[in-house]
Amino acid sequence: MPKTKEEIHSDMLNDVSDDYEKLPGSFVYDTTKASAVELEKVYEEISTVEAKQDIENLSGDELEQRVYERTGQRRHQATRTTTPVIVKGQVGAPINIGDKVAAGSVYYSFVESKVIDSTGQATVLVECDIPGTIGNTPAHTITSFPVTLQGLTSVTNLEDATNGYNAETDEALLNRYYEYLQAPATSGNKAHYRIWAKEVVGVGDAKVFPTWSGGGTVKVVIIDANKRAASEELITAVYNHIEESRPIGASVTVISATEKPIDVSANIVLANTFTIGQVQAAFEQSLIKQFADIAFKETYASYAKIGNLLLDTPGVGDYSDLLLNNGIANILLGDEEIPVLNTVTLGV
Repeated sequence: MPKTKEEIHSDMLNDVSDDYEKLPGSFVYDTTKASAVELEKVYEEISTVEAKQDIENLSGDELEQRVYERTGQRRHQATRTTTPVIVKGQVGAPINIGDKVAAGSVYYSFVESKVIDSTGQATVLVECDIPGTIGNTPAHTITSFPVTLQGLTSVTNLEDATNGYNAETDEALLNRYYEYLQAPATSGNKAHYRIWAKEVVGVGDAKVFPTWSGGGTVKVVIIDANKRAASEELITAVYNHIEESRPIGASVTVISATEKPIDVSANIVLANTFTIGQVQAAFEQSLIKQFADIAFKETYASYAKIGNLLLDTPGVGDYSDLLLNNGIANILLGDEEIPVLNTVTLGV
């Protein structure tokens, strides 16, 4: 701990001979007190610099810079959700780059120009105006035009939009840093393939299976940064990056993990003034985070831990009849499986 100005001042006065007046108001007292105030600031600055020698004490840009200096790795930046939409309207009506469609209050812009064809529609790619997961939305939710577009009558996305990713957190960046140091990548070993996969923006984690189909074969199983199954676009990006980096001779296969849906149901005793809807919404968010945290890290979803999550949910006084996929046991996960929440059903 750095010295306080009071401690510094006391030490300074003790270093001055008692032959001099040292009471408050004296020349010696006042001059050493002023010096002590400034020295306290110096001690604090030194303490701050010392603390930053430990990478665990860094965050934000300082953490990113330290990681880059030591490993060459940069923080993964947020990406914008992209998805095709079906636009209907009058034959010949133009669709212009930059025009907007929306899912509620979230806006998307056309990134290509097209014309409504003889079928009365066109498939057009849109991109969310805001980076991150905010643009991820279920099918049939991009359905409005914020501003009327001449000749266009309707829009919808036929598929879930899922490829928007938030910027890599400090925790995730630090984990990649430690993985780089603790599992050295050399000459295309197992660790090397995992690092290559996780260098691709949008990859949340990867598992590597050497010689999975005989000598010289490598299988890389990935999940996206939202800890869900990877899209074909992301799989292709990982494959291409590995092909550019790997040693000659290996045959590489990149696939997505398989999602294992989990249904959760229970009866609860409501506490205070909470409603069942409030409790269910909070419990669902806890489950989503729990399943994301254990993806590729645990071999099962724990029945006991899910029970604890439910009991810790605000508004839950007690619970009974907890079921996971209609059973009262852990949900086992295969090597290439990740848990995802399917449904939550709570009764009172």
